[in-house]
Amino acid sequence: MAVFLFFMDLNKPLKIKKNETNRIKTSSGDFFEYISWKQCKDLAVGIGVHNCRFPQQGYLISKIVNEVIFLLNGSGDIVVKDGNQDKRFSLEKDAIIFIPKKTPFYFDPKPQMEIFSATGPGWFPKQQLGLDYSRKESGRMIL
Repeated sequence: MAVFLFFMDLNKPLKIKKNETNRIKTSSGDFFEYISWKQCKDLAVGIGVHNCRFPQQGYLISKIVNEVIFLLNGSGDIVVKDGNQDKRFSLEKDAIIFIPKKTPFYFDPKPQMEIFSATGPGWFPKQQLGLDYSRKESGRMIL
């Protein structure tokens, strides 16, 4: 079976429901891609559910994208490497955490957190260092 990947620009208003997303099983839970890099090169949007530290060891580093994180449910921290030390940001309702590209970080749920994540430009796996799971496509993509 041939798979064709292409980028398209979303250029009309649209509503995306959870059952229309791509569900990715990660090492810490699930990630639901509402807008993926396959749909829009400028923006990616998703909801992540973390049940344990992500990644389990080390840090994530986005080489190309900036990321904004917003807490939906639960509690936890985002830990950012700042020089030789870790700086801990507690997620709280009505506040965002901004993570600039090239910043090492990890998610530390207490005990679980559900987050809204948006990146610009659109996140894609090859630009991310530190992922500790094999990505498999599942669910439906809005194309």
